[in-house]
Amino acid sequence: MAISLSEAQDRLFNKVAQLVSVNPFSQQRVDIDQALLPKPSSNYWERLQQISALVEAELYLGDQDRASEIKALVREYSHVKYSVLLYIYVQFYEAFDAYILAQVKSGSRYYSLTFLDKIMGEFQTFGFDRSSSSHYTALFFQMRRAFHFIDQGLVGYSQAMQDLRSSLWTVIFSHDLVQYESNLLSQMAHFPVLLLGETGVGKGVAARAIGRSLFIPLDPDTGQFKANFMDVFVSVNLSELSESINESELFGHKAGAFTDASQDYDGIFGLSSPYGAIFLDEIGELPLPIQVKLLRVLQERTYYPVGSKVAQRCHGRFISATNRSLDELLSGDLLRSDFFYRISALVVNLPSLRDLLVQNQDDLKVLIQHTLNEIMGQFQPVLGTDIFLAIVSASPQGYAWPGNVRELERYIKQWLIQGDILMPQSQGVASELIQTSSLTASQLLSAYAHRLYQDHGSYQDVAAIMDIDWRTAKAYIVEAGR
Repeated sequence: MAISLSEAQDRLFNKVAQLVSVNPFSQQRVDIDQALLPKPSSNYWERLQQISALVEAELYLGDQDRASEIKALVREYSHVKYSVLLYIYVQFYEAFDAYILAQVKSGSRYYSLTFLDKIMGEFQTFGFDRSSSSHYTALFFQMRRAFHFIDQGLVGYSQAMQDLRSSLWTVIFSHDLVQYESNLLSQMAHFPVLLLGETGVGKGVAARAIGRSLFIPLDPDTGQFKANFMDVFVSVNLSELSESINESELFGHKAGAFTDASQDYDGIFGLSSPYGAIFLDEIGELPLPIQVKLLRVLQERTYYPVGSKVAQRCHGRFISATNRSLDELLSGDLLRSDFFYRISALVVNLPSLRDLLVQNQDDLKVLIQHTLNEIMGQFQPVLGTDIFLAIVSASPQGYAWPGNVRELERYIKQWLIQGDILMPQSQGVASELIQTSSLTASQLLSAYAHRLYQDHGSYQDVAAIMDIDWRTAKAYIVEAGR
């Protein structure tokens, strides 16, 4: 005879199952939390613990006499199963976080999951078999990595930054975590991502957040994950490569394929992992002939190293990025239309620093402190306040931040070494056009590069200040002079 639930239990577990499926960075998640809790905490993790406590109390999880009954409920009702999964997740998220931090610090050195026996035993308590327990342990690990790299890497209170964090979670897990876990988990390599945004907005940070947060299975026999998430993200900046070596850098080559090919070279695709991603930065600079060859890689997942007739398999998810606008990309001058549509199944727009500050001025202080922590390797609140005050004092009213967070980082480093900050007091044509909202992202960068060139007279100096390749800097300067 089936074990029944009361109406109140049914409503509770349905709500919790709904909570499990939605994006944790979304307003919908906040609404569900508030509907579940009579006095919800303003802190996300405290709310999650409160909800876990509700599940624990409703199922009497501390009562050993009900173990068989609870296992039956988990088998029979999917919303009870997902409620129990949330309960287990909450018990172990801190252990996962500590493991992730240790792995980040160690790089390629692999750490074993010291609490593996404990979490597998917890799953077994609720009737999950060995295979399912390994699967959900790996899923929890993926979720905690995504939280770490999204929440810790992309900081700020503005709505634009909140929307960005939500978008990145969706790119990794889709709009529905339950659907992802059931149907999409093994298919995500078929959904390439295109990141759009001005120079210096953090496209590389967003790409790493995606690439290091993909699903990595747990081998129950060895007790280890099948890859180290620190090793599965490979990247190349296409603007830094000359046209002649683009093909070799991407596809690799065989020894003797050309004059300087003294030995075999894997190339970026040869380093790809089925559990990671390939990041092609500045995709708008890729020559059209190479786009044709890359299109086949995207379609067929195979490629030929230069000088080889043996097809190689390419793994992982493709992530591309460019500071070009959608209009430029779709004009046909930069990207073939078939190539563009192939690389952009999902498009994420990253906000500029000035957009963030228009919405919330507090983001400046948050970003300064975050960047300083990255530079110093530790939390320095007093130093962060000093630098914030120095930057506010040095920046002219309504400063447009054409170099975005990368420019902000430059001023932080200036202050740390020189004790002062030198910022341009006249923003020229860029500022005027920004104020009238008539400046595209590409026009802003061109105007900024042109102004720097007038001050410094060197493509290399402009490239160093903007942290871009000198050829890209030259293209911006030439465009601004037209």
